[in-house]
Amino acid sequence: MKAYRLFAPRFDPKDASGARRFGGRWNSPGTAVLYAASSLALACLETLVHLRDVTSMPILAWVEVLMPDETVIPWREDRERTQALVRSPALSAVFGDLFVHRKANVAAQVPSVVIESEWNYVLDRTHPEFDLIGWGEPRPFTFDPRLLDPGLR
Repeated sequence: MKAYRLFAPRFDPKDASGARRFGGRWNSPGTAVLYAASSLALACLETLVHLRDVTSMPILAWVEVLMPDETVIPWREDRERTQALVRSPALSAVFGDLFVHRKANVAAQVPSVVIESEWNYVLDRTHPEFDLIGWGEPRPFTFDPRLLDPGLR
């Protein structure tokens, strides 16, 4: 299974210190995970929704994440439970934390909050089989300025 990860190139793409320090949608502070998206476009949108100041765009890079299918737990929650988890950052963080603490698998498929029919992946950085994940070569990434400046459209 292929996924895509955007990251600050001053860090290793496998560095989970930011999510461990600050938490994220699918993890609480203290839980070391990495986030990847099912497409580079979704990874871009997932990054854009967190930008507070579009006048100072971060320098980013992207990398392909290659996960053997057997290392990914597919999303199997029913629609009602999915909606509850997606609507509540606290519930989704508990869900992700339990995934990491159970050590059942290296990665879990989770719904995107930005585009609910798309998928993100939470990768357990501390899982004993984390090395089964393959990593492509990092490549520079820049946002099209029209995404950020309506005057350019």
